[in-house]
Parts: sequence; structure tokens; C-alpha cells
Amino acid sequence: MFVHGQNINFNNVQIQLDKGEFSDVIEILSNFEAKTSLQNDQRAPLFYFLKAQAYQKLYENNVDIDLYFENSGAAYNKLFEIEKKRNATIYTNQARPLFDELIEIAVDKAVSFTKTRNFTEASTMLHDIYKIQPDNPDLLYFAASNATTGKDYDKALKYYEELRSLDHTGVRDLFYAKELSSGKQEQFTDKITRDLAIKSGTHSEPSESKTMSRLPEILKNLSWIYANKVGDFQKAIAVINEAIPLSPEDNSLLISKGNYYYQMGDKDKFLQVMETIVAKDPNDSDAHYNIGVVKQENKEIVEARIAFRKVLEIDPAYLNAAINLSKTYIDEASLLVDKMNLLSDDPSDDKKFESLQAQQIELYKKSIIVLERISNKHPQSIPVLKQLVGLYSFLGQDTKLEIVKSKLDQLEN
Repeated sequence: MFVHGQNINFNNVQIQLDKGEFSDVIEILSNFEAKTSLQNDQRAPLFYFLKAQAYQKLYENNVDIDLYFENSGAAYNKLFEIEKKRNATIYTNQARPLFDELIEIAVDKAVSFTKTRNFTEASTMLHDIYKIQPDNPDLLYFAASNATTGKDYDKALKYYEELRSLDHTGVRDLFYAKELSSGKQEQFTDKITRDLAIKSGTHSEPSESKTMSRLPEILKNLSWIYANKVGDFQKAIAVINEAIPLSPEDNSLLISKGNYYYQMGDKDKFLQVMETIVAKDPNDSDAHYNIGVVKQENKEIVEARIAFRKVLEIDPAYLNAAINLSKTYIDEASLLVDKMNLLSDDPSDDKKFESLQAQQIELYKKSIIVLERISNKHPQSIPVLKQLVGLYSFLGQDTKLEIVKSKLDQLEN
């Protein structure tokens, strides 16, 4: 035994460590730590260096035991903290490469979880690494992303809120230069390497750029969780309002905000947001479509029809816009049917009935035109074919009816 009171022979501990007696080393160091105050002990850096290595070796041999990783990382960080306060780097310089190896092993473990679609485990592992390496918020970002993918929304909410408090952008500088031999632009890992390539004469035309900020995406995901998993739409709107000025060209942020108002039942504010998008970008088909949906719900048939037509001008293959446009004609025809039902059997109403029925038929024909056009682009759309069946049947277009029925049978059976 190498411990007596506050005495320890670190040389002997190192020998045991080199022999691979890692558990024994941990026991010796734990006994020493329990009996000794290391706060002002000159041997503290060496103590934590040995402790970190012992736990790291145990972790390398048993990567399923996360406690080994956590204890090793904590010991390394304690070593770095002590030597930084003492303006020393004796053990820090030796420990840094080992610490990086420890992190790499844990990251590889997280990646393996992701590859096997164990996203919750990947998230937990990445967050454990982040606790050991808190100056790398990229780890927290990926922990949040994996938690979201794994549907662990409680964790995702917590991690995204922390990223929000950190104002984490993840923005990185990118360094480029043109390779003279190929004439192609090449990306470098850092400015020093790029500048050396320029000086060596192998590259020219240096340039730099930055990656996009992650913060708008972080806030968007956070707002989605508040809206759809917590049910707090006021918080969701407050968060998305933080994101919008950070990425003013990203209409998806406004779409999210509008959707929250819609889910709250505030259609007026929903329409205001959609109209803001359309004012910014008249070719945003989704915003026009959303306007059409609300107008249709409000029985504003003409306005809905205008919106859906605009969508199809922008994107002729927009299936739901075509279906809803066709329904505006059916909805209008239904109003005529209501009027017909109010007419009496008196011969004086016959002409009114015939006029209304003729208008009804014309509206059905207009609906068919829209549906046939979109069916050419989406020939396997069952809702379109079913709507055509009803209209062809009413109008007595038997040949077309049989063709569409046959298609439906094939698709449904």
C-alpha cells in the first residue's frame, strides 16, 4: 500500500499505471484524496494527471461506462484549472493530447449511436462531452439536434434554451485560395495554412467567407417545441420573433409565426403574417396558399379563388392549391343548390331553376378543368380522382367516369 495518512509515492503510482493496474491506481488516489486537501498542494496537478489517465484507460477498455469518461474529463479539467491559476503548464502540455484523445473516443461513440439511429443515446453522449468541454457549444447544438430527432423534446427544449442563452451562432471563418496547377478554388482549415500556401507559390487569390449563423434555426426549433409539445404559443411567438430579425430573408420563420397564430385560432393575425410574406416575396406560393385556405374557411370564395390561382401561376404542380381551387367552384355551386331547394313547384319558378342549374353545371365543368389539369401532373392522386368521379357522374360523362374508376381501383387495390 502506497498511502499512509497524507503520504503517497507518486512514482509508484505511475509504475502501477504503466503496468495497467488502473483500478488499483484509482483506489490509491481516491484514498489519498479523501484524507488530503489538494487545494494548495503542490502535487495537485500530478495527482489529477494520474487520476485522469487511469480513468481514461478504464474508459478506453469499457466505453459503455460513461462514468469513466466523466471522471477522466473532470480530472483533466481540474488539472488545467489549477495550472492556469499557477501560470504553469508542466502537466497541461502533457495532458492536452490525451484529453483530445478522450474527447475523440467519446465523439466516435456518439457518431456510432447516430449511425444506428439511436439519437437519444447520441444526444446524451454529446451532452456529456459538452459538460467536459463547455467551451465547445457545437457539442450542445448537436446534442439538441439529436434529441429532437429522437423525439426527446424535454432534453431538446433544455439544450436549445441553453444555446439561446449563449447566443450560439456556430459561425466559422472559411479560408480559400486558388490552386495554380488546377485553377480550382481550395478550402483550407485555417488562415495560417492558407497564407503559407500563398507564400509557397502554389496558390493565389486568397478569399474568405463565413458560415451561416445557426441561431435562427435554433430559435425556430425551440419555438416549434414550445408550440407543438409544450402548448405555449405565446412563448413560441416570442422566440420566433427573436429569430426573424436575424434572418429577414427566411420566410419560413414568418410561416412558423403565422402557423402559431392559426393554431391559436387567430386567423386575422395569421393573414397579416401571410400578407407580410407576400409583400416581401410575391412569388411565395405557400403564403398565397395559406391566404387561400383561410379565405375559403371564411366562405370568401372569390378571394380564395384568386389566392389559389396565384399559387398555380407560380407553381402549376401545387397539388393542394389545385384541389382547393376546384372546391371553390363546388362550394359556389352548393350555394346555387341551396337557392334551388328554396324554389317552389310552381311553374313560375321553373325558369329560375333551369338558370341556376345551368350555372351549377358550368361551375362543375370549371372544377373539372382544374382537376384534369392537375391530374396530368399527379396521375396517382386519389383525392383528385375521387373528386372527378363525383363530377363526371353528376354530368353524365360516362366514358371519362369509367376510365377514372379503373385508375382508382388499381391505386386502391
